[in-house]
Amino acid sequence: MNRKSFVWSLLSVMILAALALTACGSAATPTAAPATQAPAATMAPATQAPAAAATSAIASNDFVARAMAGEFKGTTVTATGPFTGADSDKFNATMADFEQKTGITIQYNGDKNF
Repeated sequence: MNRKSFVWSLLSVMILAALALTACGSAATPTAAPATQAPAATMAPATQAPAAAATSAIASNDFVARAMAGEFKGTTVTATGPFTGADSDKFNATMADFEQKTGITIQYNGDKNF
């Protein structure tokens, strides 16, 4: 092996080792909130009533929780996608549970040219 190919081989091994070590490194830690602020609550207290929990979710702008609380009941959503025929039937079947729990009607229009 000549000197030039040895240098390139060594450089390649070093780059691969650096990439491997970088991938194994720990993720950056987020910066901490200022000491003057209390940390935000991440979960509702266990003693909180279900209705109060739903109101809390509505206040936090969590659309899924708001939908599950019935906020969008009676709304019709039109969705378009590539499913037609039997695939469209399967998609509509998966939406049935969501529709029942939220009161939202999903109107699906399938098109192979989507």
